[in-house]
Amino acid sequence: MNALGEALFALPLLHALKHASPPWRTVSVIRRGVADLIRASGLADEVLLRPESAGIGRAWRLIRAARAAHPSICFALSTSRSNSLLAWLSGAPRRIGYRHADLSALLETVPSEGGGVENYLSLLPVAGIGRTVDSYCGLLPVPADTLENAADLLSQGGIEARARFVAVAPASTGKLGHKAYPVEQWAAACRLMGERGWPLVLVGSAADVELHQRLLSGAEGRAVSLAGKTSPLALAGVLARAACVVGIDTGPIHLAAAVGTRCVVLFGSSDPMRTAPCGDGHVILYQGLDCQPCLDRRCGNEGACLRLIAPQEIVNAVAGVVSDGHES
Repeated sequence: MNALGEALFALPLLHALKHASPPWRTVSVIRRGVADLIRASGLADEVLLRPESAGIGRAWRLIRAARAAHPSICFALSTSRSNSLLAWLSGAPRRIGYRHADLSALLETVPSEGGGVENYLSLLPVAGIGRTVDSYCGLLPVPADTLENAADLLSQGGIEARARFVAVAPASTGKLGHKAYPVEQWAAACRLMGERGWPLVLVGSAADVELHQRLLSGAEGRAVSLAGKTSPLALAGVLARAACVVGIDTGPIHLAAAVGTRCVVLFGSSDPMRTAPCGDGHVILYQGLDCQPCLDRRCGNEGACLRLIAPQEIVNAVAGVVSDGHES
């Protein structure tokens, strides 16, 4: 598992393994950046870190560690060539993955379900294991010290501990070509939300600093950017404190849903039937154009699927979420 969303989508599969009868001992191979989320879930008995950079020595150390675990089954959750090879080299007699994976001849395969939680859960029947849950909701407890650290970080940005703030996840780093909501429309949405008196907290990676500055330049009231200031687990602590999280279909949205925060999600090229956030009370903004979902990084329609979502529509959706949460 490499990305934030992939780690969250895997939690129900790990839950099924841990709660099988008898339970399986699980070893999760994952990138360092999201490893703490798997550890916090308590659903993996051991975590092995994938190398951050290429190198025969690093790859060989990971292979040796995987083989030392003596796996009976290896679930290849990624379709990459390196993942299929690692599954094969792990020594597991059974290696289960997807039909369209690179080097799929090394695996027992199933058709892909197109992404999301169901895609990973579809691998379980091949191993004769039943599912125990259908979503990641409730599977990621946020440690108390993480919540306290989040409160301190927000306070440093002028957001009081008890403030009902709106978190905004505006960018999809590395995917801006096909998942990007126009910057000027994000800026308008932030300005309108600021006029409603909601404190704004923009979240993202260090690559989003300049974008956040542009979005907040015209926003009124309390607003802060946490771009590059949070690890995935620290981000979970921030999002758990939010009244609502608004953003495009990316990892932070699923992280917010996993910790119980309701979301407003803008869907463009991706399919909300596959990758909408788990849980109740989320608002999906989706135009339903003939070309949607295209799942394509190249758009021949000038990004109309996202461009046609008006900033005021976003604000109205956030208002509904915030008011419902206040009443409850």
